[in-house]
Amino acid sequence: MILNACWLIIFQLGTKIAYLFAAFIIALILLTSFKILSISLRNKLNYIEIASIRSGFTIYTAWITSATMLNIAIFLKTFGVKDDKNILINEELIAIIMVWTALIIYMFITIKEKNPLFGLIYVWVILAIYSKQ
Repeated sequence: MILNACWLIIFQLGTKIAYLFAAFIIALILLTSFKILSISLRNKLNYIEIASIRSGFTIYTAWITSATMLNIAIFLKTFGVKDDKNILINEELIAIIMVWTALIIYMFITIKEKNPLFGLIYVWVILAIYSKQ
């Protein structure tokens, strides 16, 4: 929660250095949320705990996974990645790499942890991206 509050403040500054620190902070948020999710998946829980704790942290961790990738994309754009088809590394290529990387991450976690809710968040994210295109 402290990291999340720090991220909100720093990200809203909107400077290059702020985006750099925000990317670092959101990576820490992602690591801690994966740790909490892992703990909840390894312990025996009752139905109420599964519905609240395990499902809640699954949704949060899956969403933070996408938010981390978005934060990295914003960071790269701020530091000069352009939508220029004439250069080797452009926004389109980075977007393609990120979508495929996200798919691999989501599939790996979904299968490894036997947690289909985690994978459904990827579907939600892709549908949200598609609807904005």
